Amino acid sequence: MEPNDVTAAAEAVRTGEVSARELVEDSLERIDRGDGPLNAFVHLDPDGALAAADRID
Repeated sequence: MEPNDVTAAAEAVRTGEVSARELVEDSLERIDRGDGPLNAFVHLDPDGALAAADRID
């Protein structure tokens, strides 16, 4: 799932359309695919993000 904005993402998690973990995993994959030479992210904490998502789920 690739929601267009944070509000849509939150609604999708709230309604059970997608889990928070799935949303984080998708986001991390998109960062891996697209960041490359742009190097837009100074620091990522995938483990922390996934742990937070698991607490939400």
